[in-house]
Amino acid sequence: MIIAITAGRLARDAELRTTQSGTSVCSFTVAADAGYGDKKRTEWVKVALFGKRADGLHPYLKKGTALTVQGEAKANGWTKDGEAKAEIEIFADKITLQGSKHGSNESQASNDISDNSVADDIPF
Repeated sequence: MIIAITAGRLARDAELRTTQSGTSVCSFTVAADAGYGDKKRTEWVKVALFGKRADGLHPYLKKGTALTVQGEAKANGWTKDGEAKAEIEIFADKITLQGSKHGSNESQASNDISDNSVADDIPF
């Protein structure tokens, strides 16, 4: 198992769907900066959150929201138009909201979303 942590901002509002078995899945993409100066770039990390936590957190996952995600990482690769493509996806175990999305003077207290009691709902 590979555990990954990423911090950044949501690229767009999170999407909530339900699997055929009735499990909720909240999907979103985190834009994380890497490098510095002229070599600074943005890495796009896909995230999936399952079960009751997906239902509860979905309303708060709006474009621009700063957060930290921790979970199991998986690399996905494919070929499109003859060009090799790759992405990283994290199956979230812990999500920490990092305050307001516009950097206002509101409290920066983090909100941990980690509940092992619903871990049995995750299908893997």
